[in-house]
Amino acid sequence: MIYYRSDNTKLGLFTYVSTDDAVVAIKLPSEDTNNFLERISRLESDLIEKKNHSILELVSKEIHSYLIGDLKVFTVPIDFSYFSDSEFQINVWKEILKVLYGKKITYKDISTALGTKGYQAVGSATGSNPIPIIVGCHRVLASDGLGGFSGGIELKKKLLEIENPTKIKKISDFY
Repeated sequence: MIYYRSDNTKLGLFTYVSTDDAVVAIKLPSEDTNNFLERISRLESDLIEKKNHSILELVSKEIHSYLIGDLKVFTVPIDFSYFSDSEFQINVWKEILKVLYGKKITYKDISTALGTKGYQAVGSATGSNPIPIIVGCHRVLASDGLGGFSGGIELKKKLLEIENPTKIKKISDFY
């Protein structure tokens, strides 16, 4: 059985998908909810909307706390195996999980850690991460700039800003 819940956040509508035991996917605001749920339902015919499922309640609470800067470490259980059986992809995602809140890493760094020279393959695996934000793929940068992000560059910038708020405000921010 697979469950989902959609919540409005300060950055838009997020949809969370879980099994009984773990989060398996998160839809970011830039993706159409109906398309996302249609893709999920092709994999699992028993897709049930359930607001009060314990895993969905926890992920919702943690994402909201993260987005206002109050949460730095997620505790909700996650499961990669639902959407990938690729050992390489799962290893990339596990490597991304090691990148702490407020830190950044490059595709090259991940490739080096995994003992491969396939930077583009790492980029592709990063882009197909089914559990963004919790698996902080927004923290993965290209060597020459921001790189891509499944939720779009503007959302990537906002997420990085949440983790590294500017200490000095401009005078115009107070008016």
